[in-house]
Amino acid sequence: MLLSYREPLDSLIAQKEVLVFINRCQNQGLMCPDHWHSCSELLFIFGGCVEQTVNSTSKTLSAGDTLLISSGDIHGTLALTEDCYVGVVQFQDQESHPSLLLPGEESEEDLSALFTRLLEESTLCRPGHRLIVRGLLLEALGFLERWGTPLPGCVPLSAEALKWEEYIREHLLDGISLSSAAAFAGYSESHFSRRFQQLTGMSFRSYLEEARMNAARKMLLEGLSLWEISQALGYDGISSFSRAFKRKFHQTPGQYQAAQQMHKTPQEM
Repeated sequence: MLLSYREPLDSLIAQKEVLVFINRCQNQGLMCPDHWHSCSELLFIFGGCVEQTVNSTSKTLSAGDTLLISSGDIHGTLALTEDCYVGVVQFQDQESHPSLLLPGEESEEDLSALFTRLLEESTLCRPGHRLIVRGLLLEALGFLERWGTPLPGCVPLSAEALKWEEYIREHLLDGISLSSAAAFAGYSESHFSRRFQQLTGMSFRSYLEEARMNAARKMLLEGLSLWEISQALGYDGISSFSRAFKRKFHQTPGQYQAAQQMHKTPQEM
């Protein structure tokens, strides 16, 4: 699924204040399709290795890493290994933090224990659990604010850019072009190009290529052939697609597939 969708969490968040749960993916492949919602989301990688996308940025996360995804940011998760376990906390962020990344090796606190307590308290629902969960969440956010860094290259998208980004994802397999995107936005091509660069921090061409490459990696892990992928994403043929893939990731599609097969379990990483 390439079209980002809005996850309707407003009423749930309003009623329960904080949602805490585990996402698990037993096999490699799509773990969570691209989507967005009006609350912030905190991810902690308990096990495995995932490819996390946030707006125009992709980042590989492994056990111990923590990521804060800001409200409105489009994000999705791809499991790169088997048995991926990701702790998820969805909440209304009163301070509107930007998307922040805290690698496990850069944290001076045991966030694994903190997130385990978050899960325990939210699951058992013992007296006082709401206050304890809120306190633990604030503690985690404090550590992210102290040691975390903005996700490299992640540009918060405006409502206008969100609409364009969704259009690109929806028409990625339909031969989208600068002219068709500009027509959708209601601008001339030159004005749209300047506006797109201003709002996303990337040229339209670079953004489109990034979207194609992210889709290509998902398709490779889903077992599609190089011919099917090249045709679906609008490349002239296998050679053209393979050159673009190697230019982006410094390995051929076949080498990428082989590398992912080496990560059979989190213990083998």
